[in-house]
Amino acid sequence: MLSPGDIFPDLSLPLLRSDKVNLPADLAGSWAYVAFYRGHW
Repeated sequence: MLSPGDIFPDLSLPLLRSDKVNLPADLAGSWAYVAFYRGHW
């Protein structure tokens, strides 16, 4: 969990269609909510 003022770590995550999203660079200048879903428990 990040606290206010913490720097978001650099992440490169695969998307469903074989693209990638680079965080936080691809979302620079906008607000975002990032959630991770583990799938079936």
